[in-house]
Amino acid sequence: MQTSRSPSSGGSSMMKFNSKSPTFRIGEPVFRGGSGTDCEDFVRDVRKRALSKGKHFDDEWIAYYAASCMTGAALRWFEQLEERTQKDWKLLRRALLDNYPSDQPNPNAIIPGRTS
Repeated sequence: MQTSRSPSSGGSSMMKFNSKSPTFRIGEPVFRGGSGTDCEDFVRDVRKRALSKGKHFDDEWIAYYAASCMTGAALRWFEQLEERTQKDWKLLRRALLDNYPSDQPNPNAIIPGRTS
């Protein structure tokens, strides 16, 4: 079993990892589900990573990359999606944003009974 200092705790505590622990590289986006803002940040971070790898036009690569960054509730949600959606970043991105709606009200939304 390996141990590693936790950077967020100032190195004072040790975290234990074994071969069954999920591993994520520092700087990799991780999406567990949660708020609409978390989802928007994840979509942005995945896009940035795809751009940095020269894969920004490869929807299948981006979809597989995004899936590899999901864990917990987000991973379980992803696994119930149709295979077509799992493999296409355009469809997956839309499904993510629909499933985790914005936390902020849409300033362009038409609200019944409201006049300008």
